[in-house]
Amino acid sequence: MTLSFPDDALFLGLDCSTQSMSAVVVDASGHVVYESSFRFDERFPQYGTDNGVLRPKENEVVIPSLMFVESLDAIMEDLAKSSIDVAMIKSVSGSAQQHASVYWDKGFSLRACLDAAAESGAVSMVEAMQKQQEPAFCLPNGPSWMDSSTTRYCTELENVVGGPGRVAEISGSRAYERFTGNQIAKRIHEDPAFLEKCGRIALVSSMLTSLLCGEYAPIDDSDGSGMNLLDVRERVWSPELVKATTKYSTSANAAEKLVAALGPQVSRAYSSVGSIHVYFQKKYGFIADCKVIAFSGDNPCTLAGIGLSQPGDVGVSLGTSSTLFAVVPTEAARFSGKEGHFFCNPIDPNSVMAMICFKNGSLTREDVRDRRANESWEMFEQLMQATKAGNGGTTAFYYQDPEITPSTLRAGVVGFNASGASIDISHSPPEVEVRAVVESQFLSLRLHAEKLGVNKPQRLMVVGGASANKYFYTVDQKRIVWSSRAHRKMMTTLYRAWHGRTWKVYSLSFWASLCGIVRRR
Repeated sequence: MTLSFPDDALFLGLDCSTQSMSAVVVDASGHVVYESSFRFDERFPQYGTDNGVLRPKENEVVIPSLMFVESLDAIMEDLAKSSIDVAMIKSVSGSAQQHASVYWDKGFSLRACLDAAAESGAVSMVEAMQKQQEPAFCLPNGPSWMDSSTTRYCTELENVVGGPGRVAEISGSRAYERFTGNQIAKRIHEDPAFLEKCGRIALVSSMLTSLLCGEYAPIDDSDGSGMNLLDVRERVWSPELVKATTKYSTSANAAEKLVAALGPQVSRAYSSVGSIHVYFQKKYGFIADCKVIAFSGDNPCTLAGIGLSQPGDVGVSLGTSSTLFAVVPTEAARFSGKEGHFFCNPIDPNSVMAMICFKNGSLTREDVRDRRANESWEMFEQLMQATKAGNGGTTAFYYQDPEITPSTLRAGVVGFNASGASIDISHSPPEVEVRAVVESQFLSLRLHAEKLGVNKPQRLMVVGGASANKYFYTVDQKRIVWSSRAHRKMMTTLYRAWHGRTWKVYSLSFWASLCGIVRRR
């Protein structure tokens, strides 16, 4: 079926990252017609954040929940003041920093608050919330994904459930400090009656969806996969993990209350949650039929944004760290818990999203470039072309910092010759070390991807600052490079707005055509 939208239709994507809020609008042809962005620290200095977060204690990193509310109003205000006809926006969706969470107060009604704000013409949602009898949030500051204060609760979860492998078998990942379930366990331990005070627990993504709709929206299954609470195969809250998370609660039926606070069911990441609330219609000019598509986490949105739509698709994001994303049939996924993650696929319910992070990425390549290629990528590529694949048997492992995948305790560089003997790779010819660092990193990507069940990739999409370098052609001839750095992350959110608006009609064929439209812009 052919895609068809009115020529003047617009689609809005939002991105709430750790440090900033951004918006981008495209027309029906996929052309960017509007962009805006601001940093939290600069726009809202009253919250006292540093790079978008607060650090009250060692290893504790939190975010003022009201800052997200105020940011949504601010980005909409900037849009309304622009030349964009907001009434032509057909749908809105977005991405948000994964794992970070907010905790709505039990006595607070979001619907009543926004209805009152629309009726009274309130200056902002924050102003309307401050006029309510009950506070909006039972925790003014919610935990950030950067928080690492929950090691104790990760250990306890794995011990109760049966080890890291069992946690990964259910949730797609072993227990991690930043994952939301372990943050909830910490709050319950600190206040055993916490669940009695909490009306709704949201991720930042579902919070923004809720604000736009005026109703508490369910957590989407992709973002919810990063909580150590969701059964990623069944796409339901795991009774086993929920029970372990509430072990310190003094509330009767604590597990049931946690599920109620999370929302009994998760939504599909591409689902239309509802129409935009009248507050946004009156204040900013949206039409009543503007649909809100479930927001999701930044990692699932990245998979969607680089166009991975079916098994065999693999994406690599090359930045300071390197991240591999892949679409894997659910039955082929290997939930070991030793490394990597599996999330519910944000596009296709019949597969899962595999993700692996490697700490040593671009900085390692740049170090070799600076030492052996006179700080020139052009010379680096020439040196790469001067050697053959396999590097004559010479290889090396480059860990400027202790590595995440595989987990290493120490930093360092270890080289080996064709006989397997240890060598100082820095004493080899420049072209040998250049190929060694490239092959080492990409073979590591492949090896660890295979351990998760990522076999025989059909398409390799490379994005990020290093994707434009020609040397990748010598590693994998199947690659497809999309190196539009300025818009890549924001285009992700537009895919979601566009995709969710038309999913019931176009399904995956829509996705393929949409990716083609945006690439041709």
